[in-house]
Amino acid sequence: MQQRYNVGDRVSMTSDALDNYGVKYEDKEFEIVTVSKSATDHPGFDGSAGCVLYDFKGLTFSLYDYELK
Repeated sequence: MQQRYNVGDRVSMTSDALDNYGVKYEDKEFEIVTVSKSATDHPGFDGSAGCVLYDFKGLTFSLYDYELK
């Protein structure tokens, strides 16, 4: 499981993530506040996704690595 981003990095959503969460997030950047690599780190972590889960300042939901750019 490779981590592409770190706490403090600013990222935006991929087009697939925008399809799921809404175009209101298009062209917005979000600051990473938590990086989770297991269910111990985050109760919503799904190991079958095969990637890191991130939490953000100002967002009420988490996103997986493949949902970020």
